[in-house]
Amino acid sequence: IHERVGDENIFLFGLLADQVAELWKNGYNPTHYYQTDPVIKRLIDTLRRGIGGVGFSEIADSLTIGKGGAPDGYLVLADFESYREAQGRVDATYRDKEKWNRMSLVNIAKAGFFAADRSVKEYADRIWGLKRIK
Repeated sequence: IHERVGDENIFLFGLLADQVAELWKNGYNPTHYYQTDPVIKRLIDTLRRGIGGVGFSEIADSLTIGKGGAPDGYLVLADFESYREAQGRVDATYRDKEKWNRMSLVNIAKAGFFAADRSVKEYADRIWGLKRIK
């Protein structure tokens, strides 16, 4: 999508592939984010306590201690600050209705590339190596 709509019409956030590889290589420790980022700590603690009488400790644990696997396997905590910054850009852009509408229209117009007909044909040709039956 990014390649189709361009930098000016999308809100990217998070680590790049090489940054992810480096983080895993160096031993990703999501607890570091919990211990050093007061916003993340507050959110994780809120999940553990529960919201409106409903507890979410299993989500908090999956991010910090990894019950049943490595903690935070999707690097949610590593991406969190970048997500917050992107959300700020989204909020500011949304307040500029003309810009928001233009970006929305560009995304709608460029979405046709992702239609199932084109995708299936490309997979059949390039990935599956199938020949067309006439």
